[in-house]
Amino acid sequence: MDLKIGSFLKALGILVGLVLGSGIVSEEIIAKIVGALTVLATVGWDIYETMRLAKQGVVSTEPTTNIADPRTPEKLVAEEKAEAKKSA
Repeated sequence: MDLKIGSFLKALGILVGLVLGSGIVSEEIIAKIVGALTVLATVGWDIYETMRLAKQGVVSTEPTTNIADPRTPEKLVAEEKAEAKKSA
């Protein structure tokens, strides 16, 4: 995980812990905050996974689309081998 993301999540956790542990907030508000954080964490994780898969060349759940994409890992490896043969 990126260090910036990890640091942000730790700071957010500390802030939420301080607010929830202060006793000022009612149980209803705590439930709303926890629900909102769960939704936010789920959306954030989905965005992270989508970006990670895009870097690997996965653009669709359909295999033919992934193979046709120029960023497919097999094509990238083949291009790197071709370039290495040219420079050698």
